Amino acid sequence: PRLPSHRMSNPAIEKVAVLGAGSWGTALSIVFGERGLAVALYGTNPATIQEINTSQTNSRYLPGITLPPAVRGTLDLAEAAKCPLILLVVPSRAAREVLTQLREAGLSREAIVMSCTKGLEPSAGLLMHELIGEILPGNPVAALSRPTHAEEVAARQATAAVIGCADEAIGARIQEVFTL
Repeated sequence: PRLPSHRMSNPAIEKVAVLGAGSWGTALSIVFGERGLAVALYGTNPATIQEINTSQTNSRYLPGITLPPAVRGTLDLAEAAKCPLILLVVPSRAAREVLTQLREAGLSREAIVMSCTKGLEPSAGLLMHELIGEILPGNPVAALSRPTHAEEVAARQATAAVIGCADEAIGARIQEVFTL
Protein backbone atom coordinates (compact mmCIF):
# COMPACT_ATOMS: atom_id res chain seq x y z
CA PRO A 1 0.00 0.00 0.00
CA ARG A 2 1.08 3.53 -0.74
CA LEU A 3 1.85 5.80 2.20
CA PRO A 4 0.16 9.24 2.26
CA SER A 5 2.17 12.20 0.97
CA HIS A 6 2.71 15.28 3.19
CA ARG A 7 4.50 18.59 2.75
CA MET A 8 6.44 20.03 5.67
CA SER A 9 6.61 23.72 6.59
CA ASN A 10 9.82 23.40 8.68
CA PRO A 11 12.54 21.14 7.30
CA ALA A 12 14.94 21.36 10.29
CA ILE A 13 15.28 18.20 12.34
CA GLU A 14 17.36 19.00 15.40
CA LYS A 15 15.71 16.71 17.94
CA VAL A 16 14.58 13.13 17.56
CA ALA A 17 12.40 11.00 19.81
CA VAL A 18 13.04 7.27 19.92
CA LEU A 19 10.13 5.37 21.44
CA GLY A 20 11.63 2.21 22.88
CA ALA A 21 14.74 1.95 25.03
CA GLY A 22 15.57 -1.62 24.07
CA SER A 23 18.64 -2.61 22.06
CA TRP A 24 17.44 -1.32 18.66
CA GLY A 25 16.03 1.94 20.04
CA THR A 26 19.21 2.57 22.02
CA ALA A 27 21.38 1.82 18.97
CA LEU A 28 19.38 4.25 16.83
CA SER A 29 19.74 6.86 19.58
CA ILE A 30 23.50 6.49 19.35
CA VAL A 31 23.38 7.22 15.60
CA PHE A 32 21.41 10.43 16.15
CA GLY A 33 23.45 11.51 19.16
CA GLU A 34 26.66 11.15 17.15
CA ARG A 35 25.10 13.29 14.41
CA GLY A 36 24.77 16.07 16.99
CA LEU A 37 21.02 15.80 17.37
CA ALA A 38 19.29 15.96 20.74
CA VAL A 39 17.66 12.58 21.42
CA ALA A 40 14.74 11.86 23.72
CA LEU A 41 14.94 8.09 24.32
CA TYR A 42 11.56 7.04 25.71
CA GLY A 43 11.20 3.97 27.85
CA THR A 44 8.87 2.64 30.52
CA ASN A 45 11.41 1.17 32.93
CA PRO A 46 12.48 3.87 35.43
CA ALA A 47 15.72 2.04 36.31
CA THR A 48 16.77 1.88 32.65
CA ILE A 49 15.97 5.56 32.08
CA GLN A 50 17.90 6.52 35.22
CA GLU A 51 20.93 4.50 34.06
CA ILE A 52 20.81 6.17 30.64
CA ASN A 53 20.71 9.61 32.26
CA THR A 54 23.33 9.04 34.95
CA SER A 55 25.80 6.64 33.31
CA GLN A 56 25.11 7.11 29.58
CA THR A 57 24.72 3.33 29.33
CA ASN A 58 21.92 0.81 28.85
CA SER A 59 23.59 -2.29 30.28
CA ARG A 60 20.48 -4.46 30.06
CA TYR A 61 20.28 -4.15 26.28
CA LEU A 62 23.70 -2.98 25.07
CA PRO A 63 26.31 -3.84 27.69
CA GLY A 64 29.67 -2.15 27.31
CA ILE A 65 28.39 0.59 25.00
CA THR A 66 28.51 4.28 25.98
CA LEU A 67 25.78 6.56 24.66
CA PRO A 68 26.60 10.06 23.39
CA PRO A 69 25.83 12.92 25.82
CA ALA A 70 23.06 14.13 23.47
CA VAL A 71 20.96 11.05 24.35
CA ARG A 72 18.62 11.69 27.26
CA GLY A 73 16.22 9.08 28.62
CA THR A 74 12.62 10.01 29.37
CA LEU A 75 9.53 8.39 30.83
CA ASP A 76 7.37 11.21 29.41
CA LEU A 77 5.69 10.81 26.02
CA ALA A 78 4.80 14.52 26.04
CA GLU A 79 8.51 15.26 25.65
CA ALA A 80 8.69 12.90 22.68
CA ALA A 81 5.57 14.47 21.14
CA LYS A 82 7.46 17.78 20.73
CA CYS A 83 10.05 16.29 18.35
CA PRO A 84 9.84 16.71 14.56
CA LEU A 85 10.95 13.09 13.99
CA ILE A 86 9.65 10.24 16.11
CA LEU A 87 10.81 6.65 15.70
CA LEU A 88 8.49 3.87 16.81
CA VAL A 89 10.80 1.15 18.13
CA VAL A 90 8.55 -0.51 20.72
CA PRO A 91 7.49 -4.17 20.37
CA SER A 92 4.60 -4.54 17.91
CA ARG A 93 2.30 -5.75 20.71
CA ALA A 94 2.72 -2.36 22.47
CA ALA A 95 2.62 -0.12 19.38
CA ARG A 96 -1.12 0.65 19.40
CA GLU A 97 -1.08 1.74 23.04
CA VAL A 98 2.08 3.85 22.68
CA LEU A 99 0.86 5.57 19.50
CA THR A 100 -2.48 6.35 21.13
CA GLN A 101 -0.71 7.82 24.15
CA LEU A 102 1.58 9.81 21.84
CA ARG A 103 -1.45 11.29 20.04
CA GLU A 104 -3.02 12.20 23.39
CA ALA A 105 0.27 13.82 24.50
CA GLY A 106 -0.19 16.56 21.90
CA LEU A 107 1.71 15.31 18.85
CA SER A 108 2.06 17.92 16.11
CA ARG A 109 0.54 16.97 12.74
CA GLU A 110 3.87 17.88 11.14
CA ALA A 111 5.89 15.38 13.16
CA ILE A 112 7.19 12.54 11.03
CA VAL A 113 6.46 9.18 12.61
CA MET A 114 8.74 6.41 11.43
CA SER A 115 8.23 2.71 11.99
CA CYS A 116 11.36 0.85 13.04
CA THR A 117 9.42 -2.05 14.58
CA LYS A 118 9.30 -5.57 13.19
CA GLY A 119 6.10 -7.55 12.96
CA LEU A 120 2.39 -6.98 12.81
CA GLU A 121 0.04 -5.31 15.25
CA PRO A 122 -1.58 -8.38 16.87
CA SER A 123 -5.22 -7.26 17.26
CA ALA A 124 -5.79 -6.14 13.65
CA GLY A 125 -2.83 -7.70 11.81
CA LEU A 126 -1.68 -4.32 10.51
CA LEU A 127 1.83 -3.50 9.37
CA MET A 128 3.35 -0.83 11.58
CA HIS A 129 3.10 1.95 8.97
CA GLU A 130 -0.58 1.07 8.54
CA LEU A 131 -1.13 1.26 12.28
CA ILE A 132 0.61 4.64 12.43
CA GLY A 133 -1.64 5.87 9.60
CA GLU A 134 -4.74 4.61 11.42
CA ILE A 135 -3.93 6.23 14.76
CA LEU A 136 -2.16 9.34 13.45
CA PRO A 137 -3.86 9.97 10.09
CA GLY A 138 -2.61 13.54 9.74
CA ASN A 139 1.08 12.78 10.22
CA PRO A 140 3.68 11.93 7.59
CA VAL A 141 4.71 8.29 7.89
CA ALA A 142 7.99 6.59 7.01
CA ALA A 143 9.44 3.14 7.59
CA LEU A 144 12.93 1.77 8.18
CA SER A 145 13.79 -1.68 6.91
CA ARG A 146 17.06 -3.30 7.77
CA PRO A 147 19.18 -6.38 7.75
CA THR A 148 21.29 -4.74 10.49
CA HIS A 149 21.66 -5.70 14.14
CA ALA A 150 21.53 -3.32 17.09
CA GLU A 151 24.87 -4.50 18.44
CA GLU A 152 26.60 -3.72 15.12
CA VAL A 153 25.05 -0.25 14.89
CA ALA A 154 25.89 0.50 18.55
CA ALA A 155 29.48 -0.61 17.95
CA ARG A 156 29.62 1.86 15.04
CA GLN A 157 30.14 -0.84 12.42
CA ALA A 158 29.30 0.03 8.81
CA THR A 159 25.78 -0.95 7.85
CA ALA A 160 22.95 -0.02 5.52
CA ALA A 161 19.20 0.27 5.83
CA VAL A 162 16.32 1.31 3.59
CA ILE A 163 13.97 4.20 4.37
CA GLY A 164 10.55 4.17 2.75
CA CYS A 165 8.38 7.28 2.54
CA ALA A 166 5.69 8.33 0.06
CA ASP A 167 6.98 11.90 0.13
CA GLU A 168 10.42 12.04 -1.48
CA ALA A 169 11.38 15.31 0.25
CA ILE A 170 10.57 13.90 3.69
CA GLY A 171 12.46 10.71 2.84
CA ALA A 172 15.52 12.77 1.90
CA ARG A 173 15.34 14.73 5.17
CA ILE A 174 15.22 11.48 7.13
CA GLN A 175 18.16 10.06 5.16
CA GLU A 176 20.26 13.09 6.14
CA VAL A 177 19.54 12.45 9.82
CA PHE A 178 20.63 8.82 9.55
CA THR A 179 23.75 9.34 7.46
CA LEU A 180 27.04 9.60 9.37
